[in-house]
Amino acid sequence: MNRLFSTSFWLFATLALSACGGNGGASSSAANNSGAANSSAVSLTLNDTGTTFCRDSAGDNADCLVAPAQDGNNGRDSQTLAKQGAGPAGFDWSKLAQDGSLLANQKLAWQNTGSESANTQWSCVQDHHTGLRWEVKSNVMGSLNHRDLRYSWINSDANTNGGMAGTASTDDCNGSLCDTQAYVAALNTVNFCGHNNWRLPSLNELLSLVVTDNLDLVMDANYFPNAHNDQYWTYQSYAPDNNRAWYLYFSDGSFGITLKSSPNYLRLVSDSNND
Repeated sequence: MNRLFSTSFWLFATLALSACGGNGGASSSAANNSGAANSSAVSLTLNDTGTTFCRDSAGDNADCLVAPAQDGNNGRDSQTLAKQGAGPAGFDWSKLAQDGSLLANQKLAWQNTGSESANTQWSCVQDHHTGLRWEVKSNVMGSLNHRDLRYSWINSDANTNGGMAGTASTDDCNGSLCDTQAYVAALNTVNFCGHNNWRLPSLNELLSLVVTDNLDLVMDANYFPNAHNDQYWTYQSYAPDNNRAWYLYFSDGSFGITLKSSPNYLRLVSDSNND
């Protein structure tokens, strides 16, 4: 697993990565980057953590209005926001159909037997704060973006793969080879959610999805159904050992490195204003 950091330090580590070129945009160092089509990555405005509770100096629950300064009484999560969409705490999301249009009714819950026409399924989520558009996984067997498919890490671009391309796959994942580069190409070919600039996310971009009120799955299943509390690939190669790449662990928000040949989950991202 090589999980390197506990969730209690994820924000600190995020800032540390930003300081060394691992922020939401493409780093200037090829040794720190990887993944197909990442040249369009933009500087990321981070979301807050989703933490809305506070504790006193003894560690007991406390009213955030009188508690010492901490996560729960600072940042977007502590503010009354005018949102374009909805979402917990400081998050501002909207559900999108396969053609990229907004669902007419944003309030209905996901139903495994539902449909986009009934507003009970959706294909993507637009983040109005970060400007990113995220794919949502399908529960339909045989679908290109099925929730249970996992992929090895590969990027054939020597300028962005950290000096090691990774591992191509010969296995079939519902119409795509089971590697990251093939899946990125497949999603772009079908113009998923009206976009053809899908790519692997950076570590910070994945961190922008972390909602810390649930330490079994730190992702809001109300917007991102069919998610796994497991490892999801980033585009970033690991500089000290370029046989490995970074992942985010969505069980607790920690992150680490693993071999590029390892099968991990994917959640692709698109710069919604930069087709």
